[in-house]
Amino acid sequence: MPTKSSLSKFRKKISYRFFKKEFESLIGRYEAYRKTFKGYYIYAIDGDELVMPRSKELLALGYRSNRVKENKESWYLKNYIVHTYDVVNRVSKAVTFSANQNELAGAKKMIPKLESNSITLYDRLYFCRPLVATHRDAGNKFIARLKSNDSSVKYMNARSKRYHRSVVEGVEVHTHKIKNKKTGGYLYLATNLARGEFLKKELAQLYLRRWEVETSFRDSTETLQQSKLHSKTENEILQEVYAHYWLINHSKVQLALADQSDLTMWLNKEYRRSSLKMVYECIIDSFKQLVMGQTRGVIRRMLEIIRRTQEKRKHLSRSAPRKMRAAGRKGYNYNGVTERNNA
Repeated sequence: MPTKSSLSKFRKKISYRFFKKEFESLIGRYEAYRKTFKGYYIYAIDGDELVMPRSKELLALGYRSNRVKENKESWYLKNYIVHTYDVVNRVSKAVTFSANQNELAGAKKMIPKLESNSITLYDRLYFCRPLVATHRDAGNKFIARLKSNDSSVKYMNARSKRYHRSVVEGVEVHTHKIKNKKTGGYLYLATNLARGEFLKKELAQLYLRRWEVETSFRDSTETLQQSKLHSKTENEILQEVYAHYWLINHSKVQLALADQSDLTMWLNKEYRRSSLKMVYECIIDSFKQLVMGQTRGVIRRMLEIIRRTQEKRKHLSRSAPRKMRAAGRKGYNYNGVTERNNA
């Protein structure tokens, strides 16, 4: 095995694009096995942040951290992730990284690469005319939650309506007002799906599956420790991140291939799932055998782990409104900040 110092020197000669290509190649090989729901691939697009160490190179490339006070910012830099996640098969479809926080721009780059028979789920941040126009040009579908100040929401509330049809960027958009029986509140969903193609209840259930992309971020950062970076250059950080996404996607592909669930029951609350962490660790522990082509024994162990760890779980619906934390809250500790232009 090479020493850490020699491995570190060798890494500088490799472009992160090699790892990116491997990640995309894995997705391509799995394409033929992906399942659809009612003939549609179902995606969720959302953003997250990757915390990076502070270095002169990253600052020069435009990476910044959170501005916290006057001309000061927090110490660790941010890399902004936009993730397209297949919520039926529970695998990543695409992921982008940027120094700039613009989730809508990231989504617009991904939409044209999605199938015409696909539905993409969005939270309240995304719905706007440019998003609708991008889906129009790509010929695919969306379901997006609306903000309370959206014109369609105001129109429906003023007239006590539960449905509204509008034309946005030449696209017929149907807005549905759906009551949450637990909270008494309402969910406003806009879609370019034909009216009646899905029941209102099904639209709400589909939107709730958007939470799978949030779970994928949790899997990456908390369960599988993506945030523990070992580098201070952009190239080496992206090497680690793409290698991580390749490993986690490889684990999820194995789980998806072993899943024999009836997709007609996919929107039900109860489902069965095996331990992602244990499959992930099996791949890491068996990496030498995989490199040497000794795959049969590794696959056997993985299938045994998948079988033994499978358990019944339940999708939980939120029964209380989400409380947003106010920015610049009282009591912030400013000890870990630096001048905004300080490297």
